Amino acid sequence: MTNLQVREVPVHVYGKLKELAAREHRSLAQQTLITIERGLGMAGGARERRRAVLERIRTRDRGVETGRLRDPVEMLREDRAR
Repeated sequence: MTNLQVREVPVHVYGKLKELAAREHRSLAQQTLITIERGLGMAGGARERRRAVLERIRTRDRGVETGRLRDPVEMLREDRAR
């Protein structure tokens, strides 16, 4: 993870971030990152993230139908033979 330093933050912006951080029981750094993510449209609530993960799981190709998965017994035997 990289660092970002922001200089000359207006007092009213700093105050609002500090107020939000206290209300949400977060550090000022955590609240700033969350606010930036939301502003960029990158942050969703826990439900939205969970729903997106479940959707990716449902829609990904598991390879079972196409026969691309190897037999687990064969894989174990091969591993033990090493």
